[in-house]
Amino acid sequence: MDDVLLYLLKRGAASNAVRATTGEIGAALNMTQQNASRRLNILINQGAVSRIQDKLAISRKGISELRETYSTMRVAFEEIGKITGKLTDGVGDGKYYLSLPGYKNGIKEKFGILPYPGTLNIRLDGNEVWKKSALFDGAPAISGFKHEGRAFGELFVKACTLRSIPVIAVLPKRTHHPYEILELVSEKNLRKVLKIKSGDDVSVTL
Repeated sequence: MDDVLLYLLKRGAASNAVRATTGEIGAALNMTQQNASRRLNILINQGAVSRIQDKLAISRKGISELRETYSTMRVAFEEIGKITGKLTDGVGDGKYYLSLPGYKNGIKEKFGILPYPGTLNIRLDGNEVWKKSALFDGAPAISGFKHEGRAFGELFVKACTLRSIPVIAVLPKRTHHPYEILELVSEKNLRKVLKIKSGDDVSVTL
């Protein structure tokens, strides 16, 4: 989306013509007055913005472009709220790590549950892997700790649901899993409760 067009939208130019000098636009968007003037002229020449005497208004064409961009972004952000993949076998590390007091008690403190000793592993396909970064963006972390002389790193955690059952997505700061593996923790044995097996399609909802 053109940031000059977005600036005019925020100023209300989609419903009424507004006064906005290229100096004001440049200052608001951290660009020079000359660059703002050039960008505005491009929008006017494209028919996205109309100049009405000393005011500016977003035209029907401009509004149509904004709506199309909004629809695209809305679908994209709604898709972030759901991550799908196939259930896959783990390597058994989850049982050990979740038995450690630092992680087990940290999960209980943050979410009020004692985790079942083991993680449910979902292999994301190429179109879903990017959502893992979005999922853990800004997620809280259980602090690292030492146990029997060994150091254990932070564990990032995020509450989700799997088929209406509350689960916790976990991302260790240090892990042997490839990045396309999403690990889930619950107080339940999810395989038994949900009657799912490796190879089944599963969907996690934020």
